[in-house]
Amino acid sequence: MKTFDIKSDVLALSIGSLLLLSLPQIGHASPLDKSQVVNTSLVPIDHLIKKPLGWVNVRNNNIPSNAVFGGQESNTQPLYVCRGAHEKGVHVGKTRPEFGGCYIGWGGKSVLLTNYQVLVNQGSATWVEGRGGSVPSTAFAGGKENNENLYICKAGYQGGTHSGKIRQAFRGCNIAWGEQEITVPV
Repeated sequence: MKTFDIKSDVLALSIGSLLLLSLPQIGHASPLDKSQVVNTSLVPIDHLIKKPLGWVNVRNNNIPSNAVFGGQESNTQPLYVCRGAHEKGVHVGKTRPEFGGCYIGWGGKSVLLTNYQVLVNQGSATWVEGRGGSVPSTAFAGGKENNENLYICKAGYQGGTHSGKIRQAFRGCNIAWGEQEITVPV
């Protein structure tokens, strides 16, 4: 099992009918460079610069009380924004204690990561609307794949709302659902 070290709390946010997390006081997307992902261990949040949002390591599936609400299952069970390292990238997904990890969409499939972090709100971040895969200037990267930022999004699907990842090439919010990775365009 690979572990990862995220030394920055860069985040992802806002998309069309999709919702993205946005930090209006920051005027541009913040890159996550390769030096921020190494094969060591997760860094506790107190090692991060305090910003409106941050990432905390999850142990024993205990979701922090200030976790960012990322949606809900069709049966109304809450889902929270999470991320984890997979296949040389850091991917955004969804979690709840019963999952036993963070579900991400990758390669057309739903993948469960047991070494993961949960996004926490330490300030005034909000979700904003976006359309067609565009990423607003107030968005922050929550992950990275192939030298491209992955932004945090959430989208409605099958009676629920699920958090996932987006970049312009996806043309929608990629979420893990069932055994698949689904792209939700609106």
